Amino acid sequence: ENNNILKCKALFIKPDDDTQHAIAVSENITELFKTLFDHAIKNEVEDWQRAIFTITRKGQFNLNFERDNNDDEEVITAVQTH
Repeated sequence: ENNNILKCKALFIKPDDDTQHAIAVSENITELFKTLFDHAIKNEVEDWQRAIFTITRKGQFNLNFERDNNDDEEVITAVQTH
């Protein structure tokens, strides 16, 4: 897999049956997430490869950064505070 290819996916999960439905992601949204990802990892020594943004129906969100490795998976998380 080529890690230089930017992919941005969005899914809606129905609350009654947990089925996932793809949501179209515009180029503008993809660029915003790329900017967020680049700024978040620019001073990090780890090779973060994914950012997973999750938002609930109540507006709570979290942002996880992940990387591929064969041992224990490293994750860094940013969580909204009130």
